[in-house]
Amino acid sequence: MSFENIVLLGIVIVLGIMLFKQSEAPASKNKKREQITGKIRFISEQTGEVIEMNLIDHSKKSVKEFSEETFLANAKLAFQLITESFTKGDVSNLKKLLIPELYAVFEQEVLARKEKKHVVDFSLICFDSVKILNKSVNKEEVTVQFVTEQINLLKDAEGKVIEGDEMSVATVTDTWTFKRKNKTKWVVSATKSGAVYG
Repeated sequence: MSFENIVLLGIVIVLGIMLFKQSEAPASKNKKREQITGKIRFISEQTGEVIEMNLIDHSKKSVKEFSEETFLANAKLAFQLITESFTKGDVSNLKKLLIPELYAVFEQEVLARKEKKHVVDFSLICFDSVKILNKSVNKEEVTVQFVTEQINLLKDAEGKVIEGDEMSVATVTDTWTFKRKNKTKWVVSATKSGAVYG
């Protein structure tokens, strides 16, 4: 038997004993399970190459995979809440869902609208499509494109339409970038919008 095979056999035996001992230990919810960590290095007899093996820590829970389906469902809810809050002038909701720099822009627009006594008449009719355009390698930033059918009118104090077309539904393409704030929460860090009236 070659030296390399003897070393591999020894590793298998050691790992088997360690796993056997763990299986014999009484289960306890309050006792923290020991972590098996570290590396084993040995030299191949045939090539002289240094071979390295990682001991896997099975006590750690696997990191939950990023689900595009779940993310897009939540992104749609965020889109509805932010657009409705913006048109109603509800800055308290906006502050929770936008980064400070973007919130300042939205707040300024809301205050300017109130000062002029302008009113927004907004209706989100449907989502034509919602898709991810880009996401960072670590999934910390995700850019989403929303294509929606909506009615979005800006009216003056007398109710006269000064922006938008009340006779047609607009197809609006919004591109938003979501940034992870913590493990469970996302905020919007950038927005871009364009409307086509049919």
